[in-house]
Amino acid sequence: MPRGRMLDKEAISQSRKLSELSNDTARLVYTWLLAHLDSEGRFSADPAIIKGVVFPRIKNMTLSKIEKSLIEIADSELIILYGADGDKYLQFIKFKNFQTHLDREAPSKIPAPNDEENTNSGVNPIKSDLVPLREENIREENISCPQTPKSPNPLHLEIFNYWNNKKIITHKALTDLMIGKINSKLNAGYTEDDIKQAIHCYSEIVKGEEYWFTYKWTLDEFLQRGFEKFKDPDIALNNYLKENKEKEKK
Repeated sequence: MPRGRMLDKEAISQSRKLSELSNDTARLVYTWLLAHLDSEGRFSADPAIIKGVVFPRIKNMTLSKIEKSLIEIADSELIILYGADGDKYLQFIKFKNFQTHLDREAPSKIPAPNDEENTNSGVNPIKSDLVPLREENIREENISCPQTPKSPNPLHLEIFNYWNNKKIITHKALTDLMIGKINSKLNAGYTEDDIKQAIHCYSEIVKGEEYWFTYKWTLDEFLQRGFEKFKDPDIALNNYLKENKEKEKK
């Protein structure tokens, strides 16, 4: 990664998409990330890593604000959010169009978006011991899953394998956290078929070229944050159509 990043000033000042972001926090996340991108315009999309590397001294830049900003920036088609082997990454769209001297930089070590070979190859350029614990998530897990079982039953494995077969983000092992999230949905009255239906709908949307939603969750993240959005396929498939979003903008 270079010590500095050259940028065409008009790409920022005259960007319509950047100006249409809902707040200055999202614009700050976008512009401050620029200095940390590699030669392909990629960086970690883990809010905890972005907080520690990009905003170490900005106390009011919380993990929640970073995460919401990333999703909005991706929805505005300024970046791509994706996963590879359980890690989250981002790539700036049209990054090379306004960069110079990229030939002097080291090649990117981060897998490319939609690269199935990299996604399943075990490439993990982010050291797990550098990712700080997210305290708000720990508190939430303790509340929603106080008695997470350590041994999965056939139903847990069935849902886990169904998720992996969709190849959104492929997991190597079924964790206690995933089991707890599955149980929370079952305890809320949802069935195995309900969970599979939501996973299938999410897979169709995140992979479909006609849909604008591209953010890839892990299984436990999907059950916590995405399930409600995708549990009704008729509503979700309509909500995330690119053509409908363009109509709303007009």
